[in-house]
Amino acid sequence: MAIWFAFLIPILTLLATLAFFGRRITWWEPLLLCAISFGVSATGAISSENNQTKATEFLGGWVTSAEHVEPWNEWVDKTCTRCVRTDTAGRCVEEETYDYSYCDEHGDSYDYETTVGSGFFNSEEVWNNASVIFGKKFVNLNRHSECSWPKNGNKWTATWNGDSAKLIPFFKSHSYENRVQAAPTLFSFEKIDPVKTKVFEYPKNEGLENTSILTEAPLVNQGKANDLMNYYNGKYGASKQCHAYLIVFKNRGPDAGRNQESYWKGGGKNEIVTTVGIDNSGKISWAYVFSWSKDKMANIVIRDSLMRMATFDAAQVVQLIGQEGVKKFKRREFKDFEYISVQPTNTAITIVYILILLMSIGWVIFKKVEMDAEGTET
Repeated sequence: MAIWFAFLIPILTLLATLAFFGRRITWWEPLLLCAISFGVSATGAISSENNQTKATEFLGGWVTSAEHVEPWNEWVDKTCTRCVRTDTAGRCVEEETYDYSYCDEHGDSYDYETTVGSGFFNSEEVWNNASVIFGKKFVNLNRHSECSWPKNGNKWTATWNGDSAKLIPFFKSHSYENRVQAAPTLFSFEKIDPVKTKVFEYPKNEGLENTSILTEAPLVNQGKANDLMNYYNGKYGASKQCHAYLIVFKNRGPDAGRNQESYWKGGGKNEIVTTVGIDNSGKISWAYVFSWSKDKMANIVIRDSLMRMATFDAAQVVQLIGQEGVKKFKRREFKDFEYISVQPTNTAITIVYILILLMSIGWVIFKKVEMDAEGTET
């Protein structure tokens, strides 16, 4: 590993300084320089590996409850002190107390619970949806404000009753180690330049917002299809550990699907990605499905079923993906790829070499100044 050869810099520096300064170097100085150099190399190697293997997956779930607390205020009794007389040195020699009571204002607050955790992200939006779909219930908090303009805000709650028709999908990002993306050539993924080759970037999805359908042209029933995809990704996201995407290319060859696979390095560990090519009439010309699932049968079933469709209907396609892909998904744990060795990037290696070189030069300059000072004293 090239990054560890940086350790030669302090060793050569020590040999050179020993030739010049000899016994004037204490035993612990070379040891300290080598230890720090080792630490810099190790930090660079670990940081580079983490940056190359860090990936994000989206965990699907649904909202179970939400609440809204109305604005309220309360009277706070408080006494403070202040200086009323100082001495000639400016020190306080006499204090007095005074009333500093005030009305403390509390604005609206929102909170929610989901199957993938609680939070405050877009909490008002979650409440607005939950209160309409679940229905809301009044909770009297029995507040009695003593302010001159009292606000005795109470609470409203909305709770899911288990009805799948009223399920509100919710999504949360999660980081994991993906060594595959650090070694694309090992899996024959081509290097794709998104400027030259038309491919889709990963959508940034979290909370209620989730774009799972990416397309080059408007689709029939696209809105209904996106809602349906969110339903599948939300309801089965946890139990099947799956997140599905549908990508539609227009008037493009089947290489577009393989380019997308290469660009996404095969996709995330919980993803099943269906790529489809359609022509101007909406007829499906090709289909390609990729995922890291242990069972590839779902990929084949989805592909063959798509090719038998007369025309492309987004809602019908998503229904197929949900039933044959999401509900039958078997996620592969990426611990299977721990055998992949990740090398530090050239940038990381360069930074480590520069830091150790500067540190070694600094140590030589310090010793030279120290020796000159000792010579002047004598």
